[in-house]
Amino acid sequence: MSSGDEHRRHFCVSLTNLHVNLETIGGVTYPHHIFGSNMALRSEEGELLLPGANGEVHVKEGGRYTPEQHIVYAIHEYAIPGSGFLRLKAGDVMYVDEADASGWWLGTNLRGQKGVFPSTYTLPYVFPPPAEDILRDMRLILLGRRFGVDVASGAPLPLLERFEAHVCDADTPLPPLALLRKTVDECLLGREAARARVMELLSQLMEIRACEREERERGTNSFAAEQQQVVERQTALREMRATLDASLYALAARKAALLQACIVPTFTWYERLHSLSVAAASSAKSLSSDGAWRSALRDVKEVVKRQEEELTRLSTSCAQQEDVFARAASLLQARIEWRDGNVARMLAYWVAKARAAKTAYTATKVERDAAESRRQLEVAQLRHRLEDGRERFLKTREQYRQLKRRAEEIAVALQRKDLLDYLSRQIAGADVAIATHQERQRRHPATFA
Repeated sequence: MSSGDEHRRHFCVSLTNLHVNLETIGGVTYPHHIFGSNMALRSEEGELLLPGANGEVHVKEGGRYTPEQHIVYAIHEYAIPGSGFLRLKAGDVMYVDEADASGWWLGTNLRGQKGVFPSTYTLPYVFPPPAEDILRDMRLILLGRRFGVDVASGAPLPLLERFEAHVCDADTPLPPLALLRKTVDECLLGREAARARVMELLSQLMEIRACEREERERGTNSFAAEQQQVVERQTALREMRATLDASLYALAARKAALLQACIVPTFTWYERLHSLSVAAASSAKSLSSDGAWRSALRDVKEVVKRQEEELTRLSTSCAQQEDVFARAASLLQARIEWRDGNVARMLAYWVAKARAAKTAYTATKVERDAAESRRQLEVAQLRHRLEDGRERFLKTREQYRQLKRRAEEIAVALQRKDLLDYLSRQIAGADVAIATHQERQRRHPATFA
């Protein structure tokens, strides 16, 4: 641990040993949940210094000092189902009077309303840390209280507080005035010496902090610059490597396509490919042309060998195709002769079939014309019969209607039974005639159509 850390820790221990219940700083009143009797301090490294019961300082790494978790705030709106519950709105602050394990807590809001509310609708209220200027002012006030110095004026505090515990009885003789003056002078001298020492230590501490802060900032800036340079170089190297790999891949694909087409690239192209391969390998090999020549010769040999194999295969295939063509020509000539004979026989057969079909068609046409004439004659006769039947039907229907009207008139005019029976028989006879006619129509529908 450095000397600056030792001075800083000693300074914090001296402050926390006071156990002061500070309520007012510079005329502004602060609540007890921000500054308690044991003040929490934060070091320059961000460590939280918590004073213990015996004056020791406990360091809480990487945390923030939070008050007791009995103050919560609402994160959702809660509509009360009845009396005894506490209505919540988002942002309301409540003091928890009783926390039950079931999740229903009893609390009081800032308006003095008390009731039960669900704990799932709330979160613990975390008070913000005090400002840096407030902490600095409080440290100075605690330092003044520790050594009996008024921070505002810089004058020593009265010594009456130091002698409050010494109560003299009436029988006890008073000390001599010279002794009292000597004691007061010694106390004042010791206090002034202590105050000077404290101010000196305080100035040293401020200088040490400033130096440490500057060194830390310089180290951080230099390290950040170096890290940035390293990152930029790594990025550039990765980009160059990716570009080189892409170039090699494209050249290899181009080479494979050319060799597949039996085309050998130029020697300059091979030199470029060799230089890129050596650069990608990241080795100390010299960029000589031997590798390019060997690669070019190897590719030329492969192309020549492939072309020779292709020519041999083509000559063999040509000989085989000539034999196949000769055999196919002879077979084709035989098939042509066979086809011509079959076509001649087929034409003779279809000529005979056409003649027979023509004769049958002529006979069928004559018969069809005769049948058509007979059918037209029958249709004319049936049409004449249908017209006669329709006329008779119309006359009968008109007679029926007249008889029906007459029967209705007679039924209305005459109420006698004998005349009604007579008319009923007349109507029944007409109905029988109509039924007979309808039966005749059903039996001979084509006649009346």
